[in-house]
Amino acid sequence: AALGGLFKASASARQLAAPTRAGLCGVWALAAGQRAMATGKSGKPRARGELPDHIPPKSVQVKQRRLYKDQVHDLRKQYMAELAADTVQEQARRAQTATDNVAIAEEAKARREERRREKRVRSLALDAARREAQAVRKVEAAQALSQHQKKIAAKMEDNFATLSLDATAWVADADLAEGLINEALLNPYKPHSRPPPQGGGGARGG
Repeated sequence: AALGGLFKASASARQLAAPTRAGLCGVWALAAGQRAMATGKSGKPRARGELPDHIPPKSVQVKQRRLYKDQVHDLRKQYMAELAADTVQEQARRAQTATDNVAIAEEAKARREERRREKRVRSLALDAARREAQAVRKVEAAQALSQHQKKIAAKMEDNFATLSLDATAWVADADLAEGLINEALLNPYKPHSRPPPQGGGGARGG
């Protein structure tokens, strides 16, 4: 594509620099007028085979064409050099852009890795804090359960003492009192709410 553009640009340059017949005639007429004024031959009839005054001799025409071709060649060389310099600059710009894109991609990748690492660290810290909180709650629950069990044991001891007192209040026999206590443990009713056993009243009355 770049080479095709170069050929098109060269053709355009040739077209712009190509001399037209009118332009050459005008230049030659100006040169002929200057020569006529210098030699004093203006207005005189020319001989057979003699060129008009506005057309220079063949040798001058050859020199003018050669000079024109040299100028066009120099312009073409200058344009080619500028086009080559522009191509080099464009390639350098693209290479720099590719390098910058690679650097940007590497930087973005490093940022993503850093965020992943920070996220893992935060996750591990949260997991450790969660496990620590669970351990603390477990210890607190165990302590609360122990206190609750102690309270239940103390209450049961109080109940046993009350049952013992109630049983001894009903009967004087220790074996019978132990039987009443065991029965009370299996029965939700309090001993004093039940009627006294047979023969118990006589023992209490005695």
